[in-house]
Amino acid sequence: MNRIQFFILTGLSILVLVLLIGNIILVRQTNNEQALFNQAQQTVSLGKASKAMVGEVARSIYQYSQKTQDQGLKDILIRQGINTTGTPGANATESPAPPAAAPASTH
Repeated sequence: MNRIQFFILTGLSILVLVLLIGNIILVRQTNNEQALFNQAQQTVSLGKASKAMVGEVARSIYQYSQKTQDQGLKDILIRQGINTTGTPGANATESPAPPAAAPASTH
């Protein structure tokens, strides 16, 4: 093996080593990003499930307020932006509006 072949082989070996290290770094970054993505996806799934449960609770409260004619429950639903007229739970799965100011008490 002459001197030029030695330098060519050494250069190629260094290049392969640099590419191998780069590959290891990229795989680790990809794994970290995948873990973050999976965590975000679980959070979104949990949020969707929670929203569905809140909708069911709102529908149950609405139905109970209709059955008992409880004005207090109807006021709470209205303050939370949940539809209290029309079909039960029509607006219950939508995001609630900001609560309205509480009526002033007349002590």
